[in-house]
Amino acid sequence: MLLRLHLQTSLLIVILNCILCSSTEANLTLNGQWMISNSNKSINVEGHVPGTVTTSLVNASIIGNPYYRFNDVAYRWIAYDNWTYSRTFEVSDAIMQKDTVQLVCDGLDTVSDITINGKFVGTSENMFVRYVFNVKPMMTVGENKIVVSFRSAITYAKRKADEYMLNVPPLCPAGPQHGECHPNFIRKEQCSFSWDWGPAFIPQGIWKDIGIEAFNSPVIRDVTVVTHKGNSSIPWNVTVTAFLQASSTSSQSGHFVVRFPTLNITSKVKVHLNSALEYAVNATLSIPREAGVETWWPNGLGNQTLYMVEVTFAADNMAASRPPKVVRIGFRTVELIEDPLDNQQGQGLSFYFKINGVPVFMKGSNWIPADSFKEKVTPSVVRNLLQSAVDAHMNCLRVWGGGIYEEEFFYDIADELGIMLWHDLMFACAMYPTDAAFLASIETEVTQQVRHLQKHPSILLWAGNNENEVALAQNWYFTNSEYERFKADYLRLYVETIRPRVLAEDSSRPFLVSSPSNGKQSEAEGWLAKNPQDPNYGDVHYYNYVDDSWDWRIFPPARFASEYGYQSWPSFESLANVSIPEDWSYFSPFMQHRQHHIVGNLKMLFQIVRHFDLPESLVTCPQPKQTFLDTLYMTQVNQAMSIKTETEFYRRGRGTDANTMGALYWQLNDIWQGASWSSIEYGGKWKMLHYYAVRFFDPVIVSPFEELIDGKTSYLRVFAISDLQRPLVASLSVQLRRWDSFDVVRELNIDVNMVSIYSVFVLFLFIVYCLLLLFLCPLQRKPVRAVSIIGAKVTGVTQSESSSNVFHIQLSADSVAPFVWLEATACSGRFSDNGFMMTSRAREVQFIAWEAMTAERLQHALSVRSLNDVYASTERHL
Repeated sequence: MLLRLHLQTSLLIVILNCILCSSTEANLTLNGQWMISNSNKSINVEGHVPGTVTTSLVNASIIGNPYYRFNDVAYRWIAYDNWTYSRTFEVSDAIMQKDTVQLVCDGLDTVSDITINGKFVGTSENMFVRYVFNVKPMMTVGENKIVVSFRSAITYAKRKADEYMLNVPPLCPAGPQHGECHPNFIRKEQCSFSWDWGPAFIPQGIWKDIGIEAFNSPVIRDVTVVTHKGNSSIPWNVTVTAFLQASSTSSQSGHFVVRFPTLNITSKVKVHLNSALEYAVNATLSIPREAGVETWWPNGLGNQTLYMVEVTFAADNMAASRPPKVVRIGFRTVELIEDPLDNQQGQGLSFYFKINGVPVFMKGSNWIPADSFKEKVTPSVVRNLLQSAVDAHMNCLRVWGGGIYEEEFFYDIADELGIMLWHDLMFACAMYPTDAAFLASIETEVTQQVRHLQKHPSILLWAGNNENEVALAQNWYFTNSEYERFKADYLRLYVETIRPRVLAEDSSRPFLVSSPSNGKQSEAEGWLAKNPQDPNYGDVHYYNYVDDSWDWRIFPPARFASEYGYQSWPSFESLANVSIPEDWSYFSPFMQHRQHHIVGNLKMLFQIVRHFDLPESLVTCPQPKQTFLDTLYMTQVNQAMSIKTETEFYRRGRGTDANTMGALYWQLNDIWQGASWSSIEYGGKWKMLHYYAVRFFDPVIVSPFEELIDGKTSYLRVFAISDLQRPLVASLSVQLRRWDSFDVVRELNIDVNMVSIYSVFVLFLFIVYCLLLLFLCPLQRKPVRAVSIIGAKVTGVTQSESSSNVFHIQLSADSVAPFVWLEATACSGRFSDNGFMMTSRAREVQFIAWEAMTAERLQHALSVRSLNDVYASTERHL
């Protein structure tokens, strides 16, 4: 009887709670099917929300694959037209009886007018702003119709530029980008107008959730959480702030309740709200040692423990209560250390991050939007890319300022994986207008975005923009003639408008006005340094396509390298999906069209010929397909070796006067199938560079390099580098081999005892110059000629006994094979290693399949090449 009574009581409580919830809120999602039509009504299709016009046209078979061949230009008419979204929805009497009924639009891209039942609701002009409109007067019980009429972002941006009267450069993107003008006059994803690695589609659509919210009790719009380090008995104090939207008709009293369910900690604060206003209410909680809180750490330094926080406004009238808003946090601290350096350490200021009091060398890359059409960037797409970063030992990504504030799941996954996010605000490579309306929109954008994202422990810092300080200092856009005007605009936007809003909303992490920047030194120079790329301060961006990218001596020392890179092409498999055979030539119109960087294809060849002989057939038209495949492969070899050289230079800088504490190469991912600086192709396939990143970002690496003394004597200098937080005792082995044999010519073994955290052990080895040439010369001076033209070959494929998705691939070679590259055409998965130097007669590599696979299918799909095969296929006289 007691058990039955308990169950009946529990059931009663559940039913009562459901009744209370349904009686106090009545939300109605408007996601799903809408009708989409163009301005003259010649096109009417069903479209899905969230989504874009372009994807809806693809789904309706009005257009083909936007990424196919030249369709980024061929489909530009879509962006020039105005498109209307419309649908009907049913409104219940329960909704209309609420005090407040609002239309909440989380993301409208970008310029639109909204009506309900023919009555004007409001407008949108900022892709990054959540718009909330009171719509009760426009609605009736029963069927209602909503219409969102979008205007072309291209024509809107041009009109705004014309109205502004003053020149705000750059006016248009560079010619090879095939882009559109004046993206800086519209608060929209800047790279959607084109970039030097991506297309211009300039999408329109409802790109995030949209719905009706009806309520009597206050709505919690956002929650921020700041964790403060305490003492031994109270290790953490937490400040939780909720931003409430009160009901429109009456004042209310109640309690602001914060609860950590797993820690059994609750705080209640008495609150009184007036009508129709927004409120920020705070609660501070002390977390005792007995709670056993675990600290959140970046990848490689510890666990990524996360805790749920439930936040509720409990009205005195229980019938007016709402379910809690639940957020997830981590307990961690972030400090940016910019301390003066004495003469022994170098000049200037340090620039590094302490996480939970521990100095961390930031290893990683830069993140760009993963697709031109945001509805295609699903949680699985993001998880695959971020997991790829973790698999390469990365602990940091820079969310670049020309893209978007990503979806919530992006930050959730980063929290789970321990990927720290250097987060730019969405301004990049441009001057911007500073009229009152533009600044007001920016203030709303920054307030909402920082407030919304602040709770994520993965966010490392906020940066006001990408490269705009250095652009002004170095006269990128010929601004010197009006420098004082542009300086005043820069300060008005980033220092007087954005900076105060970021600091007001988020005290838990640093803020930089720009990237690159000299940090405190830029501030000391009035926020605009004479040289924002000074290697003695802050962070630097460095690109050099003229000097030898395999020579570490061309790279300047840096406190923190937040951008650097070299281009390559993706695999033939990726390009073949969006091209036809006539395109498969390095100098074809298609390949020129996909190369958005000025003379980018020639810049790649210019670096390649420093180390390799190019096939004579490269200059013929049409080229043999094999020559095309070889050239794609060689661009990836050059990119991998170049970024390896530069990244290891920065990692070695940790233990030198450079005081380097960060290396984030440009860039992690791709937005489409084209030439770019990425290490991962569009679709998730790893380039050779990403396999190299696994090795050069390993917690413990050995980094050898050649150094000439007085231009005559050659040294092999070896750095052993450890990021581990424990002492490391190991042995260092140096072996010299000839290209035509697997036999070791000379070997040296030394014990290494690395006792300090993040220590660097330096070993000087004097090697007779002629012996050194046996190993180093062929990889540093053209031409590379492998003795054997056979290279590596596959001798067998077997499936694991222990895991159905793991396959073992056996390789063999007759002599040393450089840059062995495996591909599995039309097979989704990843190799355990790739692009490696094969220095033994036999080697095994694993393939981890992401789909159902058999050994027979994999073996049929496998191909293997090395540098030997490039010459074997093009110059038989070897």
